[in-house]
Amino acid sequence: MRDDYIKTIIENINVTKRRVMGCVANLPKDLPISSPGEWAVAHLIYDEDGISTKELAARLSVTGSAVSQSVKTLEQAGLVTRTIDAHDKRLSHLHLSPQYKEVFAEMERIMIQNMAEAFTPLTDTELKTLATLHSKINSK
Repeated sequence: MRDDYIKTIIENINVTKRRVMGCVANLPKDLPISSPGEWAVAHLIYDEDGISTKELAARLSVTGSAVSQSVKTLEQAGLVTRTIDAHDKRLSHLHLSPQYKEVFAEMERIMIQNMAEAFTPLTDTELKTLATLHSKINSK
């Protein structure tokens, strides 16, 4: 029975993920993010200023080369800057460019607005419970 619940949850998370990625595709075209992968990379950099490329790859469960390609694209667009670690020159830390912090905050607002429709069947209490449960699952 528990396995059935877990299977259903996984299926529903995947549907929700596709909806989120669909919202990324519907962001205004003049914004510097052009793919769901770039959105995921930029979002983590936005949330965790100074994250290393290695940590970024681990958090996204992708290869270092995949992260490097996305970061390179975002750097060329002027969205991301890179600083070299003072203690380990092989390590770089990623930052959202100052001029894009506000733009990214607006993009995130648009994403939330676009996704709000998906959550309309839930009451505020149910939404809070869902957020709490997701946080609990992801805290491990």
